[in-house]
Amino acid sequence: MVGIPGSTKSTTAKQIQAKYGGIICSADDYFMTDGVYTYIPEQIGNAHKSCHASFLKCISNGYDAIIDNTNVKFSDMAKYIKESFEHGRKVIIVEPDSDWKYSVEECTKKNTHGVPIHIIQRMHESLLYTKSHVFPLLEALGVEFVVGCP
Repeated sequence: MVGIPGSTKSTTAKQIQAKYGGIICSADDYFMTDGVYTYIPEQIGNAHKSCHASFLKCISNGYDAIIDNTNVKFSDMAKYIKESFEHGRKVIIVEPDSDWKYSVEECTKKNTHGVPIHIIQRMHESLLYTKSHVFPLLEALGVEFVVGCP
């Protein structure tokens, strides 16, 4: 998955899981306790380490993994792509198909974690840069790009 908060990444990830199977790995899971999301900024690094560990466990055991994180920078997704290829996996980067996926204002209103507009704006700029400068290179390496649940 790739997209700013509030763009329907998690909804799209669940649609993909329902249609194709696989296990959703998300840094958000680290902050869930008894169904309640409690974000602790100082723990974001641990959340991403936990997500990565879940991903490695999935692919090492032969399961497909759906990475439900923003992945707006190449550095966010690089290790997932590299390790997927090392395990002989196909990599598909999915972007939500919501009408507002590029609207910083709408995504700020719709995101469920209360991410402030200035952070979403910065993430939006990073995503646009990544899409225009990095995605063409990844496509040349065999990464597939789709919009919405394929």
